[in-house]
Amino acid sequence: MYAQVTAAVLQPGHVEEGINIFRDSVLPAAREANGFFEAYLFVDREANRGLVVSLWESRADVEALLASGFYQEQVAKVAPLLASPPDRRVYEVVHWPHQALVTILFTDMEGSTDLTPWETSELSRGLPTALSC
Repeated sequence: MYAQVTAAVLQPGHVEEGINIFRDSVLPAAREANGFFEAYLFVDREANRGLVVSLWESRADVEALLASGFYQEQVAKVAPLLASPPDRRVYEVVHWPHQALVTILFTDMEGSTDLTPWETSELSRGLPTALSC
């Protein structure tokens, strides 16, 4: 699994508008992209900063976001609100507690599982909030 991490500084007074664009436009578009697992938006309202962490099945999925222009299209949606260009980085996810929990919950009675990371992530979407936090 890979994480695309985008940090941005917004112009003062535009954090709420940025949150709305992320929730109403960027996130729904990402959910349709190949290999998408989940995305998280963090904000510091006082400093006008935002951080988006999106999780993807493979590095190829993340690289395809740039190659296809998808990433640039999403950034363009918030570009008028930005004080400076966003900083984008990609990281390999080496520890993910949800994956271990989901694998344990869905391991068959013989003690083995053949779940791919994608199947594991799809199963975790249906977990109760107490288990998927």
